[in-house]
Amino acid sequence: MAEYLAEQGKQVTIVEMLEQIGLDIGASYRKFVLKRLEKQGVAVITKALATSISKDGVHITKNGGSKLLPADTIILAVGSKPNKELLETLKDTKIEIHTIGDCATARRIVDAVAEGFDIGCSL
Repeated sequence: MAEYLAEQGKQVTIVEMLEQIGLDIGASYRKFVLKRLEKQGVAVITKALATSISKDGVHITKNGGSKLLPADTIILAVGSKPNKELLETLKDTKIEIHTIGDCATARRIVDAVAEGFDIGCSL
């Protein structure tokens, strides 16, 4: 999305809590994505936390200090948590249960599909 918006002429800043961006991208492809973002002039702020959004932009904290990043468009791509609600409901039944996908741990759909395929083949 950052690359797309930069291509549209928008000034883009990525705020990331981790030390690096794109850690969920395959290693061989990641370097090309990062190069394209750099070429497009996308700013990257790592080890920072978006704390709130106001009409003026995004408020972030980094190294104990806070800062406002003025913005007219904000896109949230935040982490996710596993959804174990159905697992908890079924755990006391006599049904054979296999935990896959976001029930096991939140991640990409391709991982869940592969796990479902593997479990299906093993039954």
